[in-house]
Amino acid sequence: MVNVIAEITQIIQELARGRRIAEVRPGDNLLARGIVDSLAIVKLTLFLEERFPIRIVDEDVIPENFRDIESLSRFVQSKLR
Repeated sequence: MVNVIAEITQIIQELARGRRIAEVRPGDNLLARGIVDSLAIVKLTLFLEERFPIRIVDEDVIPENFRDIESLSRFVQSKLR
């Protein structure tokens, strides 16, 4: 079984390191902290579609789904059902 939150945490930490942000906690607002911007959302979307058997459509790309690690995890899990 794939650990969705662990996979998402790993890619978010990589994005954060690229922006010289040392630590990301599960409840941190990724948008407000500048970890995720429009380019990062594209990268994240591609990663999620490659890693999990899901399809992300334009209507899915809303701040609520990309706010933090927990909301991203819930979003992916909802797509897996």
